Amino acid sequence: MHRTGFLLLVVTATMLSTAAFAQDTPARVGFAAGASAGFADLGGDAFENLSSAFGLEASARYTWAGNFQALIGFHYGSHEVGGAADSDVSLVSIFADGRYVLAMMNSQRFSPYVGGRIAYVGLSPSAAGIDGSSGFSIGGLVGFLFEVAPRLAIEAYGYFGGLVMGDAVVLPSDTDDSNGNLTIVQFGLVYTLGG
Repeated sequence: MHRTGFLLLVVTATMLSTAAFAQDTPARVGFAAGASAGFADLGGDAFENLSSAFGLEASARYTWAGNFQALIGFHYGSHEVGGAADSDVSLVSIFADGRYVLAMMNSQRFSPYVGGRIAYVGLSPSAAGIDGSSGFSIGGLVGFLFEVAPRLAIEAYGYFGGLVMGDAVVLPSDTDDSNGNLTIVQFGLVYTLGG
């Protein structure tokens, strides 16, 4: 019984891995541009007074025949700050992703993907006389693509990563710790320009 289960697992994994090279996916080979909207949240003691906020993203990517993607993008959001500082903080992130799109059996329109991200993160308070801070985030993401028309796909993904800021004193907090985490959820469209 255990051998049968193990054999089924191996066969399934092999089929999925070979299908990624043999079947089309919504991630067509070539350059593509994307735009999305969603929300971002900064977690950790240093960011406890910073609210989640609506965010916008724009990205460019290239997909190879083996379903690997390289992506660069830009995220912007404005977060409300509670506590002592009655102001907003702009979150700006420039990121680079490496992604792998998984081809699904019997489906060329829907494909999940997994990936990793490294990002520059900048926080800029709107209040005068308060300096901003910057740092970086590294983490993983999961998402999916669903083709709605030739070269056009719906995309949704979630990202979670560690966040290291050079200076978090721009926010009202009882801690000197400038580390935390960053969560991003986005929903949008991707258009393949050509290959």
